[in-house]
Amino acid sequence: MAEVRPGPYQRDGVKMKSIALLLCLPLSAEVPMDKQAHAGTGAAISLYASEIARQHGSKHPALWGFGCAVGAGMAKELIDRRRAGNHFDVADLGATASGGLLTFSVRW
Repeated sequence: MAEVRPGPYQRDGVKMKSIALLLCLPLSAEVPMDKQAHAGTGAAISLYASEIARQHGSKHPALWGFGCAVGAGMAKELIDRRRAGNHFDVADLGATASGGLLTFSVRW
């Protein structure tokens, strides 16, 4: 497979998207910090996974990004379930998926 190298605007675009996501975090003052962290992590995973998929020629990079965010959230909750004194939290998984959905739904 031929190597696809991002142009200078594509690299800057990822940086700008990351900054935009970070700037949105203070807007969620009513949301507990734990859920904000899950949503931010889901958004970051989705953003970077979709960029990697795009660089590898995927026809649906946003779908790959969203899938990676949901997969990472599920893995985290399954790990939490095995720890003593912790449990599988569907709300945490939902927050991670919502962060991934944010980057999936926004057309950059």
